[in-house]
Amino acid sequence: MNLTDFGYAIGRIRVLETRLLNQNEVERMLAASDAKEAYRILNELDYANHVGDIEKVENFQEVINAGLLDSKQILSEICPDPEVLLLLWLAYDIHNCKVLLKARLRQKALEDVQSILSDLGAIKIAKLVEVIFAEQLVAFGLGPDYDQLLYQHLGKARKVLTKEGGLQAADLIMDKAYFELAKAIVQQKQNSFLQEYLNHVIDLHNIGLILRIAVAGEGLGPFSAAFIEGASFARGVFEQLSQKSPAEIVEALKNTAYGEMLIKTREDLSQHASFLELERQMYNHRIHFIRRAKLIAFGPEPIVAYFWTKLNNAQIIRLIMIGKLNGIPAEKIRPHLHDLYA
Repeated sequence: MNLTDFGYAIGRIRVLETRLLNQNEVERMLAASDAKEAYRILNELDYANHVGDIEKVENFQEVINAGLLDSKQILSEICPDPEVLLLLWLAYDIHNCKVLLKARLRQKALEDVQSILSDLGAIKIAKLVEVIFAEQLVAFGLGPDYDQLLYQHLGKARKVLTKEGGLQAADLIMDKAYFELAKAIVQQKQNSFLQEYLNHVIDLHNIGLILRIAVAGEGLGPFSAAFIEGASFARGVFEQLSQKSPAEIVEALKNTAYGEMLIKTREDLSQHASFLELERQMYNHRIHFIRRAKLIAFGPEPIVAYFWTKLNNAQIIRLIMIGKLNGIPAEKIRPHLHDLYA
């Protein structure tokens, strides 16, 4: 990977960053008297082209989705290495696979699940439908090796789908597909940031998994296969932690890079068996991780950071708009918002 090839893309990213959500705009949305007033602030951001496309404020998610698709299109045009973007889009392809596998099991038509499918993936939804519903052999367009890897996992998922616990097993298989594909991409790129980024994603996956097992109190069982090798935690550590309570897991990991994040979630996990704060802190941890991109002149970092910041902005806007539509006061919305990239 030639890092200097990213020079033009980073120049464009720096301009796009000026249209991202900032703290002043967050406070103005929170202070808005109602959802309509909060919605108007989107005119000042990079959602302005789509604000007029919907008649009802209640349909604000359509504007957010359109803004994310705009970002995907721009990044596809300026990024000199499509496989860097594939690392970002892949999660949406796997999400779509899971939705369609579930629809197949429950004999639902595409129209029944269309609203929860994502256009942010690299693979056209129509191709996934042909493979999952009709079992046709269709080129996904990811590249021969990546296509083959995804075919193999989809085949395994289809086989277990109708068995007892098949849906959960299929989901775990597709999670494995995501990480195996991501590892293959990162190995091909030989870039230290992408490797650190993937390690970070794997660590958060494993931490979230072990805490959910602890809260459920059911032991490893089938979840042993969900552990992903190759990052900070060895399988032996994972298996030892599976025998502990959420509070004990937090204590065991408090001196790791994720300790501060976990300490903030301890009360919710131990006393309320709630994962809301964990999910928020995981998102914040990733945002803090990618902030280094602000100092990078060449390389893929700013591209990854920009897309993650757009996702973060979308989550913040969504939470504020839902709160405003339901008449929730600002002081009750604010604690649930993610940190900003800036």
